[in-house]
Formats: sequence, structure tokens, C-alpha cells
Amino acid sequence: MKIKTGRPRHYDVSPSPGMKNARVAEYVSVLEELHERVFDQIIDLDGNMLNAAPGGTTITIGRLGLHLASAEAGWMRRLGGDSIGSELFESLSPGRLENFQSAPPPVRSPRIIIDLMDRVWKEITLPVCSSITDIKQPARHESVNNAEKVFLHLMWHWTYHSGQIGLLALQAGRDYTWTFA
Repeated sequence: MKIKTGRPRHYDVSPSPGMKNARVAEYVSVLEELHERVFDQIIDLDGNMLNAAPGGTTITIGRLGLHLASAEAGWMRRLGGDSIGSELFESLSPGRLENFQSAPPPVRSPRIIIDLMDRVWKEITLPVCSSITDIKQPARHESVNNAEKVFLHLMWHWTYHSGQIGLLALQAGRDYTWTFA
């Protein structure tokens, strides 16, 4: 079993610059920290670990990475962001929940996933977040119906799937030890 000592957890995050709302700036900085944790979990994984699907499931680390990026783009669109460009939408498509019934396409390298997550962050998330002036701004969703609830959901979402990524990596032969700053 290979063991990786992970990057330290950072809880003293500073509000993200360029935001019009102070609470949004805090939420954006927490989301950025959660992104960095997932990046650290996957950056050194090989193709076998990225594509391992235990027990005949269709869940892989590669697919979960695509799902995190796809879901974030979708939630930001619910806050009023523009539609995703066709090329980016197609790249994220295997991560959409409705596609989880079929086998995922193989992911060749973690850099591909990280680059897609980074594109969503820079092209969709940051522009949408920088335009929010009211944390209670409506979101187009029945239950997660304002900006603050979207941020809370995304924090839960990244944390939840980070745990799944850790378990899948463990099952594929790599443990990850969390550390504190």
C-alpha cells in the first residue's frame, strides 16, 4: 500500500478578492480550499487508480472529478451564469448524474481533470460569484433557492466526494493521510 501525506488543511482562509459581497468572498475562499484538497488527492494518481471501478459500479475517481466540475458549473448557472460553451460542456458530460448508468470513459491523467475543474472555476464560478451583491440572491432551484444555499451545497458536495475519492484510492492501493497546517 502506497501512503501519501496530504497537504495541510487550511482553516484560516482569507476572503477571496474581487467579490462584491463579503460573505460571497468567504464562501469562495472555502470552495477554493476544497478544490485544492481534491487536487492534492488526485494529482499523483496513475490511470489505473483514476479509472478503477470497484464492485462493478460506474464510479471512478476520474468520473467523480468530472462530476465535481460539472455540478459546480451547473450550480453557478442556476445563479445566473451564462451557459457552458459546447466544448467545455462536452468535456464535462461524463460527470453529469444522468450519465452514471453507463461506464465512464477512461481518464488518462489527473491533470485533465484538474484542468477542467480549473476552467470551470475561472470561466464560470469566479465571474458568477464576482457579480453577486446579495447573498440571498435567488437561485433557479426548488430547495437550494438562493446564493448562500448554493455555496453551502457546493461545500457539502466537494467534501462528500473528496471522501469517496479517498475511499476509491484506498481500494486501488493508495492511502492518503490528512494533516493540519
